[in-house]
Amino acid sequence: MPPQVIIVFVLAIGLPIAWFVSEYQQRRWLRIVLGILSLTMSVFLAFAFNVMQRFQYNSDYGFASAKLMDTTIAELEANRTEKLLPALRDLRSRFYPTYENRAYYDQLVDEFVAQFNTTPPRVNEVD
Repeated sequence: MPPQVIIVFVLAIGLPIAWFVSEYQQRRWLRIVLGILSLTMSVFLAFAFNVMQRFQYNSDYGFASAKLMDTTIAELEANRTEKLLPALRDLRSRFYPTYENRAYYDQLVDEFVAQFNTTPPRVNEVD
């Protein structure tokens, strides 16, 4: 594990414990400083986890969209629109964009791609 992760982990656990212990001491300034540091660390960690989750969502959406486009292009180039158009309509009818969750976009695209007998697209390669 990288040392930065260990430092953040120790601070995330140690600061609230130190703040709690300082509540039973006479030094008011120490309680205030440790309280501010503990709350600041909590806000920082919440923000960091939010950013990492957003990166994950963007990655999932990007890879699923690339698979969808690659499969659609392959089917169009092979002139197999009789199967492609109903599958796209079905995908669109089952996809409901929402702000509450990811709307299972990656699973819907995987089901769409599985309907076709093309080789799996390589979404991690750059053309």
